[in-house]
Amino acid sequence: MSEEPRKGMIHRAFSLILRVLVVILALEVLCFGILTGLDLMAGKSPARALKNRGREMITAWKRLVLSRHFDPLCQVRQVPGARYYGLEVNSHGFLGNGHTDSLLNTYPEKPDRLYRIILLGGSSVAGLGAVGNQETIPAFLESLLNKGARGGKAFQVLNFGSPGGYTATEAGLLLFELAHVQPDMVIAFDGYNDLWNALFEYKRIGLPHRADNWADFSYLNYLYLNGLLPERTRPLKIFTFTSMLLDRVTRKNQFREELLLANPHYRQSGMTEEKDPFGLSLTTQNLDAMASWCALKRLPMLCFLQPNAFNGKRVLSSPEQGRILDFFNTNTNRKGITTFEEYGRKMSEGFSLLEGVYQSLGRKYGPFGHIRFISLADAFSDVTADTYVDDCHLAGMGNLVIAKKMLPHVQALLPGGPLTVPRMTTPGIGSRPGGQRPPGAGAAP
Repeated sequence: MSEEPRKGMIHRAFSLILRVLVVILALEVLCFGILTGLDLMAGKSPARALKNRGREMITAWKRLVLSRHFDPLCQVRQVPGARYYGLEVNSHGFLGNGHTDSLLNTYPEKPDRLYRIILLGGSSVAGLGAVGNQETIPAFLESLLNKGARGGKAFQVLNFGSPGGYTATEAGLLLFELAHVQPDMVIAFDGYNDLWNALFEYKRIGLPHRADNWADFSYLNYLYLNGLLPERTRPLKIFTFTSMLLDRVTRKNQFREELLLANPHYRQSGMTEEKDPFGLSLTTQNLDAMASWCALKRLPMLCFLQPNAFNGKRVLSSPEQGRILDFFNTNTNRKGITTFEEYGRKMSEGFSLLEGVYQSLGRKYGPFGHIRFISLADAFSDVTADTYVDDCHLAGMGNLVIAKKMLPHVQALLPGGPLTVPRMTTPGIGSRPGGQRPPGAGAAP
């Protein structure tokens, strides 16, 4: 073949490839626009719509590692080795504290000189908002305790915070699993997720009412496991947005409220919600279950009510206010379920009611001395630096402040502290010998 025909073939092939690439690019741009438009029509903000497109690109090209999966014991468990938002899940399925100390990383075995503290909570305890495992509340608390350790004793604080966790899931995790790893103290840090699940999560999913103490906080695992929702198609690498648009058009949305209405517990929850819209009775019973078990086991327990950005205890900086509003628009309210003003009012009212719950339980368990209910609503009242990254998650500075606020309460219940575990003559609430109230017991002011 002569040189001229060969050059002509190469030119035509190159031209054909170029045209195909232009068509693919044009098709992708068109589908990108349509997908973004559909998101906007569904009530999503422009920022959220663009984040969705970015997530689709990442999903197409990056190896997916799920951060949580179904677990028959606690419904949703973090996947060992998973990474999310700068945090890393260890081989045991919970978040380590970002160090390599072999003694403090021992689990589930427990050496004699190790004092083991379990810290339960949601994503605030897990550390969403921190730059890494070393800046979470459990990590800071562990470090502070070990700075003052004496007599060869070491303090281990295990981070059993998990996104979406609240008092219902914590009660199950403590009583069915963590009770068997020899804890010396239990700490629970709650409030936000209990209120969120009671007031808003079901609305975001599109349900008529909540499900009480539902371990599947998104409601979707229940449907997937029962074959009621199709799996999402992974986008193609070349036709990313085209494949996503085709999937959205062809995939039937089978999420209908009648799929859950057949569940007896769900129907019963609707009646509970009418009487108790804030879910206070649920939170009370869940905390009571954990506290009563710890009381009878003579195991120290501290239940902290977390601070919130809407209670007016501290004037928020302009950057904090901007981040809170952005989080509301892109995450909390992405389905248009409420207004920012209504959301803030409801959460503020709910936290005020929860303070009453904690005070009541503090009085109930006061005679034991080693069970305390403490509000940290004022934790940031004297802090000038930014602490919130949104309305529920804290930056490293905020986590350090919380750990320092927890520290004296923890130290008070350590062996040799001012509040020692009472020797009970008979099991049961209020069975402290002589019926006397130990100094400092009960709810903190």
